Amino acid sequence: MSAAAATTAKQLLMTVHESIKSIRSMRKKLPSSLSVGYVPTMGALHDGHLSLVKEARSKNDVVIASIFVNPTQFGKGEDLDKYPRQMEQDSKLLQEFGVDHLFAPNKELMYGKNHMTFVDPIGFDDIPEGVSRPGHFRGVATVVTKLFNIVQPTNAYFGQKDAAQCTLIRRIVDDLNMDVNVQVLDTIRETDGLAMSSRNAYLTPKERMISPVVYKSLCAAKNFYHMIFLGSVSSSMEEEDDDGKETEGKEFSIPSNTLRDIVEEVLRSEPLVTDIQYVSVDDRETMRPIDVVGKDGAVISLACKVGSVRLIDNIVLKIG
Repeated sequence: MSAAAATTAKQLLMTVHESIKSIRSMRKKLPSSLSVGYVPTMGALHDGHLSLVKEARSKNDVVIASIFVNPTQFGKGEDLDKYPRQMEQDSKLLQEFGVDHLFAPNKELMYGKNHMTFVDPIGFDDIPEGVSRPGHFRGVATVVTKLFNIVQPTNAYFGQKDAAQCTLIRRIVDDLNMDVNVQVLDTIRETDGLAMSSRNAYLTPKERMISPVVYKSLCAAKNFYHMIFLGSVSSSMEEEDDDGKETEGKEFSIPSNTLRDIVEEVLRSEPLVTDIQYVSVDDRETMRPIDVVGKDGAVISLACKVGSVRLIDNIVLKIG
């Protein structure tokens, strides 16, 4: 981003667009030479969202954010009605962090009374998060496709905390030949390890105190994975080939069930973890379940309830 563009971004007030016509009109007026960074959110912003905004601001000429609580990704009995909405506070934060334009549509604008078209990604209802939340990924795929179509970003920013969602969005962009670069940033955590989430506000003080057990369980599996890998390296270094050279290292593999058991054991040690909905060990690129984990690594993801609050998290296993 040029120095002139950065200075202009800081000087101008953020423009709020409540209609598709308005945001599209603005977008069409932008010179094609400018890069547009886009951060879609459902509001109730925290430092995780703001880290995406910071990255977008540092890498693009124009930054657009959106706030829209998408009803189609919430299932029956989920928290759509009580999901935190704080538009005034969120708008101030986005302006402070250098967002140029905020798209803030309502449900009637995004889903008119005759709306019939949805994007239905095959296979995602079969992964653990999809089984736990039927129709969730259909709703995510539909709204992201609509938002990309409206905003036409150069780069779009998402957080790794929603690992399956990130995989889905990359799949949509690739399958539908969208001209968007999907950027996934590391999960932002509280100092005690809890992944930042708008739903953390639902936790009681006691539940909040023990909630780092979620990340602790994932770290236990990751530590075991690295211990096995280092053991294989140590073993291979003791062996020499016929030329007297060290071997490159033994292949190693860990049954996925072993890693799942480690995560579940830590979670079960905390009485306030009332329900372990799933612990899944998946391919890093496809989020499809795998039976064993080797040097190519994996993603371990989970969903559980602390008290009555559903929390999700994941950790990436990789060498190096």
